[in-house]
Amino acid sequence: MNQLPRLLSGAALAALLLPSTPASAFFEDLCYVPGGGLMQCLPLPANCAPSDDSQACRAGAVAQAAAVGNQTAGGRSMVHVDATYFLAQAVGFDPEAAHWIAAYDEATDLGRYVPADRDGVPVVDPALCDGSAGQPAECADVSALIDGVTRNNMATGGIALHFIAPNNPAGDPLDGLAPHVDDPFHEVALVNFRRWAFAAVPACVGGLTEQSPAGDFATGGQCADLTADSSLDGQVPVLGAIDQGVPMSVPLGEQILQQGAAPADDVLVGDIAGLTGPAVAPWARMGVYLHVLQDRISHHICGDVSTYEGPIAPEQDFLVAYDGQECAQPIHVLRHVWEVGVPQAELDAQDRTTGAALAATYDELFALAQQLGVARSAAGRAAYRQGILTQIGTALEIADPMTRQDTLASRMAARGFAMLRGYLAP
Repeated sequence: MNQLPRLLSGAALAALLLPSTPASAFFEDLCYVPGGGLMQCLPLPANCAPSDDSQACRAGAVAQAAAVGNQTAGGRSMVHVDATYFLAQAVGFDPEAAHWIAAYDEATDLGRYVPADRDGVPVVDPALCDGSAGQPAECADVSALIDGVTRNNMATGGIALHFIAPNNPAGDPLDGLAPHVDDPFHEVALVNFRRWAFAAVPACVGGLTEQSPAGDFATGGQCADLTADSSLDGQVPVLGAIDQGVPMSVPLGEQILQQGAAPADDVLVGDIAGLTGPAVAPWARMGVYLHVLQDRISHHICGDVSTYEGPIAPEQDFLVAYDGQECAQPIHVLRHVWEVGVPQAELDAQDRTTGAALAATYDELFALAQQLGVARSAAGRAAYRQGILTQIGTALEIADPMTRQDTLASRMAARGFAMLRGYLAP
């Protein structure tokens, strides 16, 4: 099938999806006000309690997200950035590694991560970070552009890494709130990108490799490329029923990390070291993978009732089938409202995605720290782990964005951990 135009990505595609509303998981909760200051990006709609998913609350969430988005200039997710940075140091990574893990976690949504100060003012204009000898010193903390894996890029299949449909032809009961990162049959994208993070093997469009001897499509020897016309196809849900979605058709093969002006200029995931530098590449891979994991959990209700099938003759395509109700945009936005700034105990169990994501992130960071021999001796103890998760989780429940940010920063500092680059304590 035909690929979408290469330019249909980034801001243009965001406008196509739904102007000023999120298409991500753990969407930015700290919105930056032009000139300085923070706003809550996704406030709880008026007269809507946590886990109230009525039509009125869904509509209210979309309307408020649009209104806030029109008043702000960028922002960040405290789950993808602040919490991940805290967790990386907690398990044993030094501040440099932790910074890049968190930076590329967030860049997987936004394309590039730029640190901001306490008031949400970016520390540098990324347009000045051109690699020249005279660029500002702050550019050293800005991530490379990785627009090929971002949440709104359907030309490369980046969006399929945020809205993950498991392989589930038999309709097995799945629990994406606690996904099995060692289940290559069902959790194809998750397992494939985990292998890239931990073992530097190539990651693939949709996580799809050639079929392995065990019968899965996550651990084959190379990325799926069954015929010249093989593709990953589907309708991405946007405004309601699945037939209102935006079509996606992406050639199979190695995942594009950065799009070039022409296909020959694309940077593939296997070439990440040339983009980030060899020293940063391992942390960048981990950051991207953690984002895929966190998004699988955030979107677990949508993902658990969606699936893909393939290869389908004659082109040997794979078809993604997203659920038209659980993946619809209004409920999607409302579920993000509940993730940060809301007491998690007031949510229904299936909606408590933030704590589940923090726990899974801790465990994967600890696994990598053990593999690299940098794990803290305390990090394997249940009490230490729970203490860290509680400190982060309760801070993220604070409704006021400035207080939430400062509380988490102070808790990092109290443990002797470095605070985010650019952040200046009050």
